[in-house]
Amino acid sequence: MSGKIVNIAGQRFGRLVVQFCAPSPHGAKGALWFCQCDCGRAKFVRGALLRKGVVRSCGCLHDELMRNPATNPIHKRWRKSTSSL
Repeated sequence: MSGKIVNIAGQRFGRLVVQFCAPSPHGAKGALWFCQCDCGRAKFVRGALLRKGVVRSCGCLHDELMRNPATNPIHKRWRKSTSSL
């Protein structure tokens, strides 16, 4: 790792649009970026997590997926266990 900050301002990662690089807390590794989500909320995210695809929204995507029975893993498990009754 070179320690060089890659400018990702203006880029989109999932539902997040990167606005600007924020000052990182003392001793923190990696760049911290201020991102605006499509839902309107804002979030500070590490650049590496954005580039790897670990963080794709402010949390609204997870909430949406959990409300939808087709994509909720808990609902799928429950449905399998009750279908054999």
